[in-house]
Amino acid sequence: MRQFINYIRRVSNYPPVLFVAIIAAFCPCNATAANGPIADPKKWCGDAAEMIANGAIDKFFDAFVFAGGGLVDRPTVAQGFSSLQPFLARVGGSRSQDFLQETDYENAFSRVWYLVQFDRGVLFLRCEAARYGDAWILTSFSYDSNSEKVGLP
Repeated sequence: MRQFINYIRRVSNYPPVLFVAIIAAFCPCNATAANGPIADPKKWCGDAAEMIANGAIDKFFDAFVFAGGGLVDRPTVAQGFSSLQPFLARVGGSRSQDFLQETDYENAFSRVWYLVQFDRGVLFLRCEAARYGDAWILTSFSYDSNSEKVGLP
């Protein structure tokens, strides 16, 4: 009995950790993350470029949250991309979105670049995804009007 009481005392020092572990074990999003929500990082990045070109920012945020396998929430995504909507308002309508390059690191990591052209500017996109189970999970997404800032080779 004394051992059990000591065990409870030790465990009670970490209630937030236990709570998070229990929730993570039974969270429905965990099943999605186990096999990765993205089948093809190049296609996902192309779809994201199209959503941005069409100004479908809310749809892009939802796609980003899903592609992250539940590892990021929508308010965090909205805050991280808060400069995107004002940028789109400044550059006008979209003209095209074009695939630029894909770099694969074996079957473990993929980096994809797209170019979205607007009436008064361009936007370079870089999507990074890591293999997670049988599919992919988005690990990073960056954009800028300067190709050097997104690491375009």
